[in-house]
Amino acid sequence: MADLDINNTTTTDIADSETTFSVDPVNTNEPSGKGETKWSFPDAAIYRDYMNTIPELNRSLWGLTSWIGGKGWEAIPATEIELRRMVGDGKDNAQTIFENLMTSKKLMGDAFAEIVTKDGRIINLKPVSTELMAVVYKDGMILRYEITNGDKTIKRRPEQILHMRNQKLGSEMHGHSVVETVKWALDARNEAMQDHRVVIHRNRVPVRIIEFDSNDIVKRNKLKSEYKEAILNGEVLLVPMGTVKITESSITIQDPIVWIQYLENFIYITIGVPRVIVGGADQTTQADNKIGYLTFEQVYATEQRKFELDLLNQLGWKLTFNRPISLKDKVQEDEAANTSQQGFQNNDTQAGVGE
Repeated sequence: MADLDINNTTTTDIADSETTFSVDPVNTNEPSGKGETKWSFPDAAIYRDYMNTIPELNRSLWGLTSWIGGKGWEAIPATEIELRRMVGDGKDNAQTIFENLMTSKKLMGDAFAEIVTKDGRIINLKPVSTELMAVVYKDGMILRYEITNGDKTIKRRPEQILHMRNQKLGSEMHGHSVVETVKWALDARNEAMQDHRVVIHRNRVPVRIIEFDSNDIVKRNKLKSEYKEAILNGEVLLVPMGTVKITESSITIQDPIVWIQYLENFIYITIGVPRVIVGGADQTTQADNKIGYLTFEQVYATEQRKFELDLLNQLGWKLTFNRPISLKDKVQEDEAANTSQQGFQNNDTQAGVGE
């Protein structure tokens, strides 16, 4: 007879086997208190591969760049003369050099250009790939830069390098790439699309198990060849009755499209560039697109201001980048015409109003 003593009751240990989300602590990469501390950029090549592989990342960063500096700038005549001299590697101009630096800054976390002078005047800016650079600190200040050129190391003083950083925190020796915060989503999106591609391809040639009634290798190989040719040509394979049995091995897979769309939207939101900005509204409404556009105005305006200050502080150039067309007035006009619509009010879009 079974032992039904209530004192033998116990519980499972599922809680002990569960994993909870946590973030591993990382070194803040601060310069040491004594001597020199060098920081290079070991992940720069990886970030470049992501840029060249993931369309959403590529399009959003270049899209952000076009909004920051795509409409040109205003500057005094003396500065304009210096800007016209800019040729970069010989085929560049001031516009392409600025676009290069803006995009590299967001992608790599740090962007660099060698400042070429003659008789005390700036005659050129030559962008340098982040993976070739190293920054040397001493007493918490940048002492010099080192550029890797083959088996040589070229040293440059701080005033010889234009250096821009993205979202530097505390006393860190570097900025941060946008890839750091979206890498998981980028990987997940790529994996989902690769898996879905395999599934779609398998719809044409489903996985089959073929039972062959002979151990003859020659006959088996002949059947394999005939079966492959029939599949490629879209023909029907005819075999003697009872010699071959074909069964399908199908797996029901959830449609990944919603998951892929979610990841793509997450990528754009995290980077700070609404999908509508790069020409893709997807399933959003016109009102949603207007609000996304309006919100984005502060993002690119902030990036413009940072870039302007870097040029002013490091090169002495006072530039004001032209702003793209604002939708603020248009949104307010639409709301005034539609009295039932509840959305942005004057105090939502104008600093100091309604306080």
